[in-house]
Amino acid sequence: MTIHRGGYSTLSEAYGAIVSWIMENGYEIAGAPFERYTRTQFHSYSQEDWETEVYFPIREKGRG
Repeated sequence: MTIHRGGYSTLSEAYGAIVSWIMENGYEIAGAPFERYTRTQFHSYSQEDWETEVYFPIREKGRG
């Protein structure tokens, strides 16, 4: 899991960072990623203060 701060136009950077970490640390993706929006415009936050949690189910390579 990682936390992306800011607008959705740069959310792909969070995905790229977490996928790189998974691959570099001996894990593999074990399911579909999902997002949890914890601070948004609907909570009256400005775009630079938005927070999105990005989750990837993972497992150690070779297990599973």
